Amino acid sequence: MAEAITLDVEIDDLRVQGRIDGVHGDALARLRMGAPSGPSVIRDGLDWLLANAAGHACALVQFHDVGDGPVQQVRPALAPAVAIAALQALLRVRAEGLVAPLPWGAYSGWAYFDADTPEKGLKAARDRWYGQNGGWGEGGSDALRLVLRGRALFDESELLARFVGLSHAIFVPLTRGVSADAVEAAA
Repeated sequence: MAEAITLDVEIDDLRVQGRIDGVHGDALARLRMGAPSGPSVIRDGLDWLLANAAGHACALVQFHDVGDGPVQQVRPALAPAVAIAALQALLRVRAEGLVAPLPWGAYSGWAYFDADTPEKGLKAARDRWYGQNGGWGEGGSDALRLVLRGRALFDESELLARFVGLSHAIFVPLTRGVSADAVEAAA
């Protein structure tokens, strides 16, 4: 039976209180029909980081099905200090976004981050940003058009570099439980 856990954790000057559902013993279980998307990775990763930061040693067990049967992915439980450090990295990105709009979208950012190579990632991100075959493109939203103010994300090297950096700064903590800076320092 799934249970819920309550959270009360302080991260820098921010107090987070809440509840996370879908806890099975020492794991957060998440099921998704279809491939993971940026918003689903953000949602699941935040639950995982917050649960561990609050002292609930929880692994994240994700199941997704893209048509070939369910695939399981497990992220181990983290020490509270490690989870808090990952959340602090995400809060730094949030602080940047409160100062100036970020040239980034969750779907396109995940398409870039999840690809096997940077080249494949840029193509996948561009496809998500502009849409394919007349389909929805994330970059066509009013909010992102306002952020860019007529500039082309994939045609300006400065904007593209910022997009790539933000994709790493957001998805590394959410998927690995460490900051992107820690990954770069270890490399």
